[in-house]
Amino acid sequence: MKKKILAMVLSLVLVGVPAMAVLADSSSSTTSTESTITVDVTAEETNEDQAEVTIDSDSALTADDLNADGYALDDLNDATITDMATQIANVLNDLSSVATLLDSSVLAKAAKDTSYKVAATVLAYVDIEIDTATENSDGTYTVTLELPNVAANEEVLILHYDDDAGEFETIKPTSVGSGTVTFNVSSFSPFAFVKLDVSTPSGDTAPIVLYVLLAVAALAVIAVVSRKYLKAAK
Repeated sequence: MKKKILAMVLSLVLVGVPAMAVLADSSSSTTSTESTITVDVTAEETNEDQAEVTIDSDSALTADDLNADGYALDDLNDATITDMATQIANVLNDLSSVATLLDSSVLAKAAKDTSYKVAATVLAYVDIEIDTATENSDGTYTVTLELPNVAANEEVLILHYDDDAGEFETIKPTSVGSGTVTFNVSSFSPFAFVKLDVSTPSGDTAPIVLYVLLAVAALAVIAVVSRKYLKAAK
């Protein structure tokens, strides 16, 4: 009889711990069913299967704040900035493609999980033209733009309007340093530089702590029952 009681207690503990853990996990984290792109201009319909993306261009630098040896820099007019802001929103509506371009695993996760959040900060809108720069053997030009508001190894996406093709293109930097972004391009005109920061779900660590506490409690119950059973057996 005592063996049966002990077996029942152990069964309740072992079944109860996972059930309580699952319940705790579902109550401690929330998943958004919608994602929005916040920007001052209208973008295409938002992809509801990906993380929420917010775009901040209030602190974007102007040509006077930037420098690129061998190139002439100029500010963009308001209409061009509006067009580029719209394009940034539309590009970030497809985080999966951006993740592939930048080879970013964290962006790839955000593209499939609405509980992530992506903050896109426009570092600069600027027009870049060739001055004294030399063309590479493959017909491209290497540009190293001094961007005071970027840190080394941050995720930076470059958007460029290709006059020849009459469309926007996205470019992956060859390197992102402390205050610099280097990239290769075959044509010039308006550029936008966007830094991407990904926030992981805030509830990730809470369930782990809870699982540990539940496991400790379960072991304590088992120890107490075992001691009582052993004493009774004597």
